[in-house]
Amino acid sequence: MPRTRPGLHLPLLLSLLSLGGGLPAQSSRNYKLLGTYSKSLDPKGKSFAGVAAFRDAKGGEFALLLDNKGTQVLDLRDPAKPKLLAQFPGPPSVWRSACVLGGFGYVVSEGGAGVQILDLRDPAKARLAGTALGSLFRYAHSVVPEQLPANASKTSPPTPSRIAILGTDTGSHLLSLSPDPSKPTFLGTWKGSYLLNGVLRGTRLYACAQWNGSLEILDFSTPSQPKRIAAVKTARAFPEGIAISQDESLGVVTDSHAQGGALSVFALAQGGAPKMLGSLFPPGGKALGGGLVLDRGVAQVCFVSEGLRMLDLGTPRTPKEIAHFDPWKGSGTEVRGVLAVARQPFSNRVYALDPDKGLSILSDPSARRSYGTATVGWEDRPPLLEVFGSAWTGTPSFRLSLSNARPSSPAFLLLGSPGDLRLGELRILIDPLKLPVTLLPATTNSLGALSRNLSIPAISSLGGLKLGSQVLILDRLGAQGFSASQGLSFGIVAP
Repeated sequence: MPRTRPGLHLPLLLSLLSLGGGLPAQSSRNYKLLGTYSKSLDPKGKSFAGVAAFRDAKGGEFALLLDNKGTQVLDLRDPAKPKLLAQFPGPPSVWRSACVLGGFGYVVSEGGAGVQILDLRDPAKARLAGTALGSLFRYAHSVVPEQLPANASKTSPPTPSRIAILGTDTGSHLLSLSPDPSKPTFLGTWKGSYLLNGVLRGTRLYACAQWNGSLEILDFSTPSQPKRIAAVKTARAFPEGIAISQDESLGVVTDSHAQGGALSVFALAQGGAPKMLGSLFPPGGKALGGGLVLDRGVAQVCFVSEGLRMLDLGTPRTPKEIAHFDPWKGSGTEVRGVLAVARQPFSNRVYALDPDKGLSILSDPSARRSYGTATVGWEDRPPLLEVFGSAWTGTPSFRLSLSNARPSSPAFLLLGSPGDLRLGELRILIDPLKLPVTLLPATTNSLGALSRNLSIPAISSLGGLKLGSQVLILDRLGAQGFSASQGLSFGIVAP
């Protein structure tokens, strides 16, 4: 455990938790390199194009590694020793894209040949399940999986069963994976603008309309007749990468303009036009790649020659860099460095891809992890604790939010060391024997939700401290008169 500053005790530091620019080139920090992989399918040289993370049925971590000759399936359960499981040649192309959904991988490229379908239900026995829709388009830039929309039920969510093929010569296509995920079927096409990349959330597609210079939102409720809901210009008007927050309230777009890259942060309104909250321009006209992931207010952005940058968006108008990794020691406007990034869901693993050096497997310093199980009460609903932003030293905007709880009820936010104590049927997921526990009172609103901002003291020695959190709600239908959320652990980062 990291030592605290002499004269300051941990209970005092925890009690300081209260309600509540530019990116110069520099050495890597806060990310931890766990392993690398650099083998390519091209015997004449390396030209990696993309990476897609996925898990098997047992929770093991794997990835699809894409290069100019095809796709490799990697076992990354031991990040220090990546293992090649299978390889699938594809049409030669400097750009290739893949996603994994329901145990199957879907690969497209600008070299054509339709959609390559990989059966990954048992990654050790990965096989080519077939190709599809080769007559629908001659080339494609990206394939994106359906993700659950913000209004999806948290107790019985639907199963995503569609993918979108974007950046083709015949428009952007929506495909169904039901009933047979190895045989996608055509649902509909959007031809109103050229969409390079996107995020599919239920029937809503958030997309980079590159030639129009805008973020566009499309409605595929009727797949055969998609409609544009809204469009707004991005900072450099040449969007390439996009990510959308889980609650669909925040969108992040990267531009890869010849005059230099830009990052735009948008507030998203259901049924309305996005509103730009802030933007960031790398100094010196440096490039930004299309690689971008967003998880609960923390964006990981490919700054190409300046490496991978982790940005906290707790205050969207002023993104804060909290971590940096650069596998290429040079600096410039050329397209070298980190071009693609993927994040393992429910994990602290991040995969950064350099087109020349290959894959770097990193540990995410801001990783937030759910643990334990909730104690149900009102209406037999498990309260859900979530986080927004990163807990970096000096932040005023790190936020913990509770939903699905008993409405208008007193509650207590617990902070301390993760644990699992049982008081009858009630599970207390904070261990008072390892660290003193801080108890913060709160009250759920009429919808059974609450939100609490935590200002982390600007004390660098707090960096690396791991904390657990849980909310207890007074609930006569719960165990011992309480219901409780699951536990949520997070690490404090010193930028």
